[in-house]
Amino acid sequence: MNSIIKTDAVKTGMTFLSVPNTKFVKETGEYMVQGYFSTAQKDAIVPLIMAQVEPDIASLKVLHKLKNPKLAALPWQPATDRDKKIIPNLWAFKFSQKAVCGSGENKWDFKPLLIDEHKKDWDAAKIIGRGSTVKIAFHTYSWYVKGELGFSLKLDGVQVLDYRAGGRSAESLGFEDESSSVVSSDEIQKEFQKEEKQPEDKDTPIVEEDFMSQLRGQDSGK
Repeated sequence: MNSIIKTDAVKTGMTFLSVPNTKFVKETGEYMVQGYFSTAQKDAIVPLIMAQVEPDIASLKVLHKLKNPKLAALPWQPATDRDKKIIPNLWAFKFSQKAVCGSGENKWDFKPLLIDEHKKDWDAAKIIGRGSTVKIAFHTYSWYVKGELGFSLKLDGVQVLDYRAGGRSAESLGFEDESSSVVSSDEIQKEFQKEEKQPEDKDTPIVEEDFMSQLRGQDSGK
């Protein structure tokens, strides 16, 4: 494996860091994070990437006796908005790794290292969403598959510097810690006792079934 490269702080796009994405790698799933780089950040990190990739690609050409192979798309492209329009000075890099690596008898489970700004283990219940600020550790992997020559940025780990909730987490759905507002069972019992002592209303209470039948009657009378 090539040596680890670490990015500067970047904003995230699409992320699958707590649970692997099974859309494209259906059997095992794939962990993935999309990082948005400025042009200056791209220009700084691409030479580090190519220093690993170029000798690997040269070796694959010799190994497979390739002269003019078809080249795969780069693992970074100009970033685009929802209308597919290019965003100036912004580049989207894809870092990914299958949840099960290797082949045959040499298989092993993979999960990216996730830590916070203090290098403490990340709380798996907090789903890292779009717009988080992170640093990404990765290595390059060059390949020749089905007549196509290319390389990938293999995800190793992520350090979260500024967290934005993603997926169906408590934060993204707007839930808060309500432990201080929870009513005790004794308080509930007291409220029931107060209600039992109050005189009954003259009007007959409307139960759910009666309410629905009245509603249907109102609709039919219009």
